[in-house]
Amino acid sequence: MRALCGDNTSGWVGPFNFTTTVCPVEQTCNYTFSVWDQFGDGWNGHTMTASQNGVTMGTLALTSGFGPNIITIPLCDGQPFQLFWNNMSGGWPEEVGVSITNNFGQVIYTKNPGTGSPNSVLYTTTIDCDTPACLPVSGLSVSNQTQNSAVLNWIGPNTGNWQYYVVPTGAAAPTATTAGTATTTKPVTVNNTTAGTAFAASTTYQYYVRISCAGGSYSSWAGPFSFTTTQVPAIINYSQNFDTGANDWALVNGTQTNKWVVGTAVSNSATKSLYVSNNDGAAHAYTITATSVVHAYRDILIPAGTAEINISFDWRNNGQSAQDYLRVWSVPVSYVPAAGTQTTVALAGGATVAAQIGGNFQLSDTWTNYNYTANVSNYGATVRRIVFEWRNNNATGTQAPAAIDNININIVTCPQPLALTAGGITSTSALLGWTNQGSADEWEVYVVPTGSAAPTPATVGASTDDNPY
Repeated sequence: MRALCGDNTSGWVGPFNFTTTVCPVEQTCNYTFSVWDQFGDGWNGHTMTASQNGVTMGTLALTSGFGPNIITIPLCDGQPFQLFWNNMSGGWPEEVGVSITNNFGQVIYTKNPGTGSPNSVLYTTTIDCDTPACLPVSGLSVSNQTQNSAVLNWIGPNTGNWQYYVVPTGAAAPTATTAGTATTTKPVTVNNTTAGTAFAASTTYQYYVRISCAGGSYSSWAGPFSFTTTQVPAIINYSQNFDTGANDWALVNGTQTNKWVVGTAVSNSATKSLYVSNNDGAAHAYTITATSVVHAYRDILIPAGTAEINISFDWRNNGQSAQDYLRVWSVPVSYVPAAGTQTTVALAGGATVAAQIGGNFQLSDTWTNYNYTANVSNYGATVRRIVFEWRNNNATGTQAPAAIDNININIVTCPQPLALTAGGITSTSALLGWTNQGSADEWEVYVVPTGSAAPTPATVGASTDDNPY
């Protein structure tokens, strides 16, 4: 510009640059940018530019600390958007993190530390202030599996418009043109595949989900998420030596190197057993340097009124002390073992419903019989899951790994008394009592000074039909 001074004028001053806005303020909506640093010392001079139509709408920076810092930038509806990582002289670009959240609270872009490059476009889109982004669903899950059904769920409101697609594990994934089963509510109970085949017991399936968006469009498919229908529970008395008939134990091996198999490489019965192998059963051997956790399980129905059951099996395993071992568990059927994850009491539901049977079975490469009596009075008319779990680290160990044979689970017909008590104690007498579990009406009582040897099955006690005694 210049000044007008009567008949004279000043010289021109300028130029002064300015830019018209991309849009009126009433046509904008607020996008939020979260910026953080992995090391905790800020972005070390790095900046990013948020622009539309070549106009800078805001600049992102983090001067210090971990963050996250939230930067709000109004953006113009219907206009193209670009996030550019400026080529600055700052160091440690691998520490820089940023995410973008639209005005509907959806995280539409995330650059984690260690990804992306300075002096490059990180993200482009067209801003839509009126319609939520058609993003894939997340957080797929399955619950309440039975022999022929399962409940599917995913993160988000319980009403909407989705399609789900259920197939046997290993089947081809759906494409953009694949039609799924429509639902407007979730969770959703399913009992067949999308093709209409009814679920079978002890079978693994997988499912995908996508959201139906405005204008007849769909998000991409989320998934697969795998699940397994439950077994038809075995009725005790139960016996399995793996020699005849189909194997009725579920094997959870995943992609682990060392796997449970049923085969003929080793046995303590006629021909077959359940054992760990690193070559699909050809040999009873494991890869000592490949960390593995695998499971074999069987569901068992405990008849109503059962007080005790006896569990016995033959086992062998060298392995490595406290590292490469076999463990046995009794857990509820709601707990589904996962390959690569060790079972714990807490993971399986807590001490009231889960228990380890025995200790670590290891350091013995000869067949040994293990016999265990379990009180199941709290589990009558319910189904329990018996789990054999193999675990090895990647350090040292000794061949051969775990093998199991001749599994027997039987009802104890003469269960032990429980809750022993002593009352009315004098210098010469005491009143002894107990809780009877079975139908016995006569007992033997064996009383000795504290520290004396415990009775054996051959020991004879004082016979009585009185309780208390």
